[in-house]
Amino acid sequence: MKIKYTVALEDIYAVSDYLNANSPAMKSSIRKSQLFMASCPLGGILLLIYIKGLLYTTVVLPLLAFGVILGLPLYFLYPKYFRHYQRKIVQRLYSEGQNKGILGEHELTIEEDGIIEKTQYNVTKQRWESIEKIVTGINHTHIFISPLLAYTIPANTVLEGEYVSFVAELTNEYNKNKV
Repeated sequence: MKIKYTVALEDIYAVSDYLNANSPAMKSSIRKSQLFMASCPLGGILLLIYIKGLLYTTVVLPLLAFGVILGLPLYFLYPKYFRHYQRKIVQRLYSEGQNKGILGEHELTIEEDGIIEKTQYNVTKQRWESIEKIVTGINHTHIFISPLLAYTIPANTVLEGEYVSFVAELTNEYNKNKV
């Protein structure tokens, strides 16, 4: 079974978004950064109180409340900021080169011993044993060959073949052949 599709930068973002939402390492990193960003205003105000010697004055509680009020939006908005920042980095990295074989038209074929990906510039074979997992979402299917590297099949840019039946066959073959 075969499918032909086009990969765009938005599809690369989809892999990143999936990892941010599902990777324990990424979630932990985002959570730590989120807590750090939220505690910075409060830490700064505590430092100001200590340096200025305001510890036993009536302005301490309002200043602490101000620090908490500043930190709360930072806590809740940080994941959105991180996603935006990460997309900018990916966009910058992909604008540095021609990205032959990554962006553009792809053809993926299911074979008995694995999958073959063809582009205008390369042909790659992945045996079933080398595939770590297959994740299907609403708009994309990701075939992970490492924790960070995946083939992405976007549902909305299929040029030839049937997305749903291809993904069903892919999943079936993977489950039948995984070690």
